[in-house]
Amino acid sequence: PACKGLGNIYAINMESVLPDTSKTVKEGGIAPLGEERNASVFQQVIQFAKKHKINLDKPVKDLPEKQLDLLLFGDQGINPALEVDATDETIPQEFTGSYEGIIPMLKRWFTSTNSTEVLREWVEKYMDLAPCTTCNGTRLRKESLWFKVNEKNIAFLNEMHLDDLQEWFKKLPAKLDKKDTQIASGILKEIDDRISFLMNVGLSYLSLSRPSKSLSGGESQRLKIAKELSQITQKSTVYILDEPTTGLHFKEIELLLAVLHKLIEAGGSVIVVEHNLDVIKNADYVIDMGPEAGDKGGNIVAIGTPEQIMDAKKSLTGQYLKKYL
Repeated sequence: PACKGLGNIYAINMESVLPDTSKTVKEGGIAPLGEERNASVFQQVIQFAKKHKINLDKPVKDLPEKQLDLLLFGDQGINPALEVDATDETIPQEFTGSYEGIIPMLKRWFTSTNSTEVLREWVEKYMDLAPCTTCNGTRLRKESLWFKVNEKNIAFLNEMHLDDLQEWFKKLPAKLDKKDTQIASGILKEIDDRISFLMNVGLSYLSLSRPSKSLSGGESQRLKIAKELSQITQKSTVYILDEPTTGLHFKEIELLLAVLHKLIEAGGSVIVVEHNLDVIKNADYVIDMGPEAGDKGGNIVAIGTPEQIMDAKKSLTGQYLKKYL
């Protein structure tokens, strides 16, 4: 698909390009052009307007539709679609020597390998990230969606929460005949194992379609833990985690602790930065930093087992832990 498997595609936002149509072009009515000045791009617009007899002193809303379209899309036959398709061969990689239209210009600046990151970030101000119109956000070619198992295609399964997805796969063998069940048995076991790894670290609410960029720090850490769990062997590995319990419910914290113990049983060492008392009371060794937060902290207040931390008079953590235990 046009999104190259990302599921989303950038598209020009015309409201950002034309934020105030009561202004003239010279007053900045076409936002990416800005106000009239000696910049080369504006001089190109002036020459282009003379060629097509466009009055740049007239409010944008009063310009004839054909003239406004010329200013926006140019006269070089470049694809007028607002979606940005990097494979579109009508978009030039370099300046052609004359005004090409503000929409083609934005698309060129965004897709050209000659553009800097700073320029691309500036162009992004005039764009929205929307579901790809070719694959409708599924990130798959339409041919891939033709194949279904029990009336469901892979896009549908990708949208399911992991707990629902695991339940769907558990019920699937009852829908298959003897031959298909035999063929699928190994695959179904592997799928169930992998989903279970994710469930065991408290990620049952995620779907496989969830963009990795949208994950919180705690979720990303737990995904990495699940990956380690899926390939666990007897090895001396040090795992360093920063508040992995963030956003978890009590039962999910219990599952996470069980996973951490499995990593330790396999020969690993787990170092956790954490405030959750369930985690602290399960630790073999605690280093309590304080006595308070920010510039009133930063000192080692107490070290030892959870029981020893409870006996440390200067440890606020110990005082709360004593009540908790």
